[in-house]
Amino acid sequence: MADSTYTDTYANIPAASSDGDLFFPSDGRSVYRDTGAAWMPWGPICPMTDPPAAGWSWVNQGGATVSTTNGGIYLETLLDSQYNLRAYVRAAPTPPYVITGRFTARWEWALRNDSVGLCWRESGTGKMIYHAFATTSWMTSISKITNPTTFSAHYLNASYVAHLSTRSIFHYRIADDNTNRICSVSNDGHHWAVLHTVGRTDFLTADEVGICLSMSAIGTNNLGMWLLSWEVT
Repeated sequence: MADSTYTDTYANIPAASSDGDLFFPSDGRSVYRDTGAAWMPWGPICPMTDPPAAGWSWVNQGGATVSTTNGGIYLETLLDSQYNLRAYVRAAPTPPYVITGRFTARWEWALRNDSVGLCWRESGTGKMIYHAFATTSWMTSISKITNPTTFSAHYLNASYVAHLSTRSIFHYRIADDNTNRICSVSNDGHHWAVLHTVGRTDFLTADEVGICLSMSAIGTNNLGMWLLSWEVT
């Protein structure tokens, strides 16, 4: 008899009874394997949504590259001699919306100023809001960017890093509820902490959303960011 797989919310996990069956909770943290007597968790995991393949465009690409060879979207940027934010953007959904991005990053060391994250952009002016993780002091930041080469100011620059390590999956959210822009983070992809809320037209009115990365000239290796999941709700 073939093993079976099931998907439902964790609250609806069926009774264990068939050795080898698998249960994938839509809102849980693990894959569960049926031993015939109990469900044993394997993980941790979180549900993911493949990023759309089409509809993206570069802002300030420079020598940055993109690859979809291994699934998801992989961005890589070269060493920069000045501040240069490389962004890969698409049209923003009609609010209200929540965008959940899950990604990994590859950087060389903590002493240089590498950053990766999600962004809003106003295409008419080039202004951006950058919700990022930066290796400088291991900070989570939410920043106003006048243009891709000009930093303006931080909304937030905090050592909110208990959820992160250099091998983590980053779980970041940007949301527009048609009144406010909201930035959130999570350590597991299920439980979220709101870090910042501001009026949706403060500094800019976003008509684009996307992913960003930037790096300093210190070191020898490039900065990479792999967008594993892009969920719009």
